Amino acid sequence: MWDINSMEEQCVELNDRIYTQQKKMERLQLTEEALRTSETKVAFYTGTANFAVLLGLFSMIEKYVAHGANNSMTKFLEFVLFSMKVKLNLQSPGLTFRFGVSEATVSRIFHKWLNVAYCRLKSQIAAGRCAAANDATDIL
Repeated sequence: MWDINSMEEQCVELNDRIYTQQKKMERLQLTEEALRTSETKVAFYTGTANFAVLLGLFSMIEKYVAHGANNSMTKFLEFVLFSMKVKLNLQSPGLTFRFGVSEATVSRIFHKWLNVAYCRLKSQIAAGRCAAANDATDIL
């Protein structure tokens, strides 16, 4: 009888540990839900002001990105990976650890999204000279 009670207590303790570790893991992962609930993460990792802006950019270009059943990541996570590489200039090994994919996959995802983003967003970028450059030429 004592062994059964001891095992039940141990089982409850182990379940609590598992639950605690799962919560920690969820907090550290970069998922759509994690970004949806943290404006700070969105701004830091992607450079966009909030999740709505990130989702707007994603919806502007995602329909032009090829995505099949063999892809290991969702389109949204691919876009997050692309945004992180652009914003933070993260190297491929860092992204492979964060997303659990190979360096070749990181490279393919980045170039795929870069090509589409360039084609779809180039009209949205103002190609003007910055104020500092204007001031420098005025001095000359």
